[in-house]
This record gives sequence, structure tokens and C-alpha cells, in this order.
Amino acid sequence: MKIRLFLISAVILIAGACSEHEVPPSQVLHHHPDSQPAVNSQKTVAAGRGTLLFFMNPNGGPCQMQDQYLQEAKESIQKYADVVYVKTTDDRSKSMFYKYGVRSLPQIILLDHDQQEIRRFSPGIQQPTTLLDVLEAMIK
Repeated sequence: MKIRLFLISAVILIAGACSEHEVPPSQVLHHHPDSQPAVNSQKTVAAGRGTLLFFMNPNGGPCQMQDQYLQEAKESIQKYADVVYVKTTDDRSKSMFYKYGVRSLPQIILLDHDQQEIRRFSPGIQQPTTLLDVLEAMIK
């Protein structure tokens, strides 16, 4: 009984904290520190490029491996979409985790040029070839 009460209290506390601190997406999205942002979101829409949201825990092994794959395929991926890192270690990113319902990491979500979700990859590590195949087919 005490455990249930504690869990319910924790959920209510977390939900209340999230709604009080809504952060605009423009302040949440961060490009990888080793890469330079190709364009801002307004130019992305105008240019018809997509956005690859990469939800990650920088300290997690699978997320580090996915990051390595993204870095290896960076030039090819950037032909179609900008890669945007959303990290668990950044308090400002919490609203993005809630907005997209991300609970398992690593998670990659593809947005079109209007910033609408068009593909959600299965949680876990995605091979660069898989990402590129989808990007080539969906982003024109």
C-alpha cells in the first residue's frame, strides 16, 4: 500500500513539474557538439529537408553506439536531414521526451520539412544503411 501511494505521488509530482516548465522546442533541440547545425528550423522547412531527432542518454552504451553510427554516416544523412540530439542529461529536453512519448533509448524519430512526424524507428540501435534507406525514400 505504501509503495502504491509513493508511486502515485511520484507520478503526480512529475506530471505537475512538467506542465509548469514548458520549454519551446527551439530551446530544446541541440545539435551534436562535433557537428555544426546545417540550417535553422525555418530554413529547414523552406529547403524541404527533414529532421532526425535522436533521443539519447549520453552515458548509455547503446546510445553511444548509435551516436557512433550517426557520426560515421553524417555526410550521407545530412544530404536529407539534420540530426538533432535530445539528451536525458539536459533538463530542457524533458518536454521533448514527453511530447514524443519517448520511454526507451536510443530512439530516432524522423520529421518532415514541416516538422511533422513521418517515421518512428523501433527503440534500439539502427544501422546507418537502414536510416539512409528510409531517408532516401521519404525525404525528396
